[in-house]
Amino acid sequence: MSPSIESLAAPLAYKASFDGDAPADLSEADEAFIVVKSRSLEGMQKEALVHTGATGASTTWRLTCDEGPYLNGTDLAPFPLAFFTSGMVMSFASNLRAIALSQGVALENLQCTLDNFYTMEGSALRGTMTGGALPAELHVSADGIADAELKALADAAVR
Repeated sequence: MSPSIESLAAPLAYKASFDGDAPADLSEADEAFIVVKSRSLEGMQKEALVHTGATGASTTWRLTCDEGPYLNGTDLAPFPLAFFTSGMVMSFASNLRAIALSQGVALENLQCTLDNFYTMEGSALRGTMTGGALPAELHVSADGIADAELKALADAAVR
């Protein structure tokens, strides 16, 4: 039987050490890299070690997720779509900053808000569940830049 989040007796998320094999050629690269080791725990629970780095600097986080009772989970940890949404907005913000930097545009106090709306009907346990998603809504603001210029950068970042 797989362990549960509770039996591991650890925080739901924390900075960890990476006991994995980050490829040597990536750890010396000028580009960012991500290495993920994940496993299923009890029920709908999952655990992942996420190792990220760029140009010799790297960080590892241990993250857990769980579903709510409607999907046969315990609701003990954040639901997986929370991490998906966080990754989407972080990817967008990184792209936006990179494009702005390449054009010599300073983005001060950049704020990105992504609203995702997910739907679910039926029962996963009975096999009648259908899920869906409405279009994501992205809101961006920054100081020291005209709205039209920020919109053009944001449009380029989502392409």
